[in-house]
Amino acid sequence: STCGVDPSPARGRTQMEHLCRGLIAMRSGAGNFVSWRLLGYEPEEIAFNVYRDGKKLNPQPIDKVTHFVDAQGAADAVYTVRAVIGGNGG
Repeated sequence: STCGVDPSPARGRTQMEHLCRGLIAMRSGAGNFVSWRLLGYEPEEIAFNVYRDGKKLNPQPIDKVTHFVDAQGAADAVYTVRAVIGGNGG
């Protein structure tokens, strides 16, 4: 897909919009608050890895939430998020 999200698991189940992860980063104190979308067709066991300027920030995949606080992030940092499903990806 063009935005790194694979909508194929939703096919035949329900009609859904084709949305991207919707990653945003907002300045919070001296760092950045990073947030992203969990899509309705994604499995419950999904987790995420967060990258700043290509460097992975979290030691373990993030599950149960779709946000991360990067206390050392500069105002011009570039973030990406990658899904981890069943230990694969990210």
